[in-house]
Amino acid sequence: MQHKYLECFLALAKYRNFSEAAEQMYISQSSFSKSIKKLENDLGVQLFNRGASGVTLTEYGQSYLPYANKIINLYKQAEREIAQLKSREQALRIGTIPSAAEYGILDFLIKFMNESGYQCQISTGPSGQLEEELAAGKLDFAFIKNCQNPHFEYLPYQSDRLMVVLPAADPLAGQKTVKL
Repeated sequence: MQHKYLECFLALAKYRNFSEAAEQMYISQSSFSKSIKKLENDLGVQLFNRGASGVTLTEYGQSYLPYANKIINLYKQAEREIAQLKSREQALRIGTIPSAAEYGILDFLIKFMNESGYQCQISTGPSGQLEEELAAGKLDFAFIKNCQNPHFEYLPYQSDRLMVVLPAADPLAGQKTVKL
């Protein structure tokens, strides 16, 4: 049995009118009626009383209604789970150095995922390891300190400002810059 028949059954049970239910399902009344008839034939019972005053559920239809709801809900739940699994397969694979939080990278990635709907698989490691993973196709991109591979294109994300801290009495303490 196709879930389409159950959706038609639920629509007719709700609207109690073939034309209105078919319109809500975005199908012709003829196709809608055939779906209801097919479901009734498959079950071997009449689910609806059809009369001049409208459509009502038979005893069979009333008994079938909670099951149809459960089946449709399970079907939708299964579709959502499949979509989640597919999105994990299609997730961006991102590498980052362990100090990513200090540079706001994790906050950036969380915001990106929330706003775009993309899923990201994030792994951490030293810059050299991440470059190897990029070269092997295991990552889509990475946030690293210094790019050593001349075949990669890189965009600066943030620059560091490092300071030499010395005791005031040290001979280098009075200088504006220190060459290493």
